[in-house]
Amino acid sequence: FYDGQWQNGNRHGQGKFYHDNGQLFYDGQWQDGNAHGQGNQHDKNGQLRYNGQYQDGNRHGVFHDPSG
Repeated sequence: FYDGQWQNGNRHGQGKFYHDNGQLFYDGQWQDGNAHGQGNQHDKNGQLRYNGQYQDGNRHGVFHDPSG
């Protein structure tokens, strides 16, 4: 499920999206329903897997891979 800001029926602004098991999947910025801007992606166990920029729902630019 999604918890955050909406605009015109789309995820837009700051928000969090969760896996089906309730663990956080994505925490960050949204634009027109897609991850866009700064965000963090987590696996189903809640482990941070990606920290960086998104553009139109895709990883974009410089990022930090916490797994090494």
